Amino acid sequence: MKLFSALKQAYEDFKMKKYYSSIKDCPMYNWVSIYEDNDFKFLSKTGKICKRAKKVYDKLQDELINTFGINEDYIKILKNKKAIELYYAEQVRTKRTSNQIFIDILEIKNEELIGKTKKADIYKLIIPIEKEMGFKISVESITVYQFYTYSKAISNKLKHQNNGREQ
Repeated sequence: MKLFSALKQAYEDFKMKKYYSSIKDCPMYNWVSIYEDNDFKFLSKTGKICKRAKKVYDKLQDELINTFGINEDYIKILKNKKAIELYYAEQVRTKRTSNQIFIDILEIKNEELIGKTKKADIYKLIIPIEKEMGFKISVESITVYQFYTYSKAISNKLKHQNNGREQ
């Protein structure tokens, strides 16, 4: 039984090697492409995916959030989804759909927020980083981790500069 378990784990490890294992090795171009094309194939180094793709995506998403925090728009989307589910639960409990208008409004707000985040042009996002850092960045090779680290450093620098001007 132990041999079977070890073989199964070795097979899983082998299959997982075709995917990026961390935000430190996943190119930012691929990460943005996942959202633009709504396709997990960008998580794979070979372009081929299997049932493990969603697990890999969740792992990278969790790593990104644990390392850099959550975007405010993403928090709003999650709060709206929670409210929508509570409205649906209320509909089931009361057998009335009078709150459907609130569900529809929240879903429209989420679509707007998702649409706003989906339209990020990686090439336009890189320009301010290159300008501030003083060197060219290859969009295809900068990792998610590097991109967010540079972005956060620049954001902090600009905050400190603006705080100095306000005093």
